[in-house]
Amino acid sequence: IVIGIPHEEDDSLDILPPLSREEFVELLRQEVDEDKDLFVDLQELIAFAQRRIFPVVHTESVIREWDTDKDSKLSLSELETGAGKEHPPNIADINELARNREKFLIADADHDGLLNATELDSFFSIHVHPKMLEYESRQEMSAIDTDHDGQLSLAEFEAGFPDGIGHDSANEVRDSLTSKEEFALVDKDGDGSINSTEFQRVYSAEVYANHTMTGLLRDLDVDGDGKIALGEAD
Repeated sequence: IVIGIPHEEDDSLDILPPLSREEFVELLRQEVDEDKDLFVDLQELIAFAQRRIFPVVHTESVIREWDTDKDSKLSLSELETGAGKEHPPNIADINELARNREKFLIADADHDGLLNATELDSFFSIHVHPKMLEYESRQEMSAIDTDHDGQLSLAEFEAGFPDGIGHDSANEVRDSLTSKEEFALVDKDGDGSINSTEFQRVYSAEVYANHTMTGLLRDLDVDGDGKIALGEAD
């Protein structure tokens, strides 16, 4: 088993739930406009989408529940035991157990053999932690890189993502794009293959969020300056 995000009551992947116009503007003000300049740009929208796609892990509460020796940190044993209660492990899957242990070592920034709340956050929230994102995306990419050349061809990409590149069950991208168009979104340098750096954009949901939020920005950017003035959204 790969230790996953602890279960939360609200696991919806809806980026933008149904809102009234007034509620939507308030959402932009409170959750999207990070620098509070009364403008929302594409990067703020993408960051917001990623936060909505990846559930928030309340690491302090996870530690309270799984920390059996009450030292306010988790050992590898405590982490695997606690996760196993929510996601019963496949004992035969030695490779996945080894992967969890490698992730633990990466997350353990102070190398004390334990994860504090900040380190545990990097274990779960890989999309905002570069080293963990690099490791996890490399593992995932190697699983679909069938010719082992360190790059993904269109055929490998299509075989690896038969349902599209939307995170988990959120496949709205596939609704509007063909696999070739998706591939082109990921292939940032346009050389006809996807390298490891480009693949990280898939695993962090950046490509999915970029596509979704670009459409939203285009619809709401009245004066075409690349930003949503909160007055434009009113």
